[in-house]
Amino acid sequence: MKAKFLSTLLASLAFGGAASAATIDTSALGSGFLGGTVAVTPEAVITSSGTDLFFGGADSRPDSFCAIQGSSCEADFMIDFVGLVENLTFVAAGADVGDFIEVFALDALGTSLGSVTLADVGGLIDLSAFGPLASVFIDDSSTGGGFGYAEFSFDLVSEVPLPVSGALLLAALAGTGLVRRRKPQQSTA
Repeated sequence: MKAKFLSTLLASLAFGGAASAATIDTSALGSGFLGGTVAVTPEAVITSSGTDLFFGGADSRPDSFCAIQGSSCEADFMIDFVGLVENLTFVAAGADVGDFIEVFALDALGTSLGSVTLADVGGLIDLSAFGPLASVFIDDSSTGGGFGYAEFSFDLVSEVPLPVSGALLLAALAGTGLVRRRKPQQSTA
């Protein structure tokens, strides 16, 4: 019995904090104008400072979206993930001459961990050097048609780091053992 318990405990400690790969799934939002500035997906909340959000079709990518300001994809927006993420990459596509973005990686307190910029041409935005992060803010200073965003890829991070969760579990088990051991025996006389 003890051997089975210890093997289960060790297995949960070894695999309990592993990161899992994820993407932002916008398929439930449909295609076209959202009719609002906030979109909720299972992985994140997307909030535009513009007038609308547009999903699907930007640069012929069905999973793409952009934040609308006026009649183009030039609005700033924030992506708040449901948990902490690492190794975030995504594509900024469909840029024109004069388009410029700065992408800020933010921690759980909203503090900037750093930023990357992209100008005039689309490309891969790689925030894997920053993390874990809770949000991304895209500051769009475009004067062309703006960017569409697609192919978000990241690893979800466990909320409690593995070494801490293992120590907490072992402390709880040790405390339970001490309480049981020190419990006074009742006499039957």
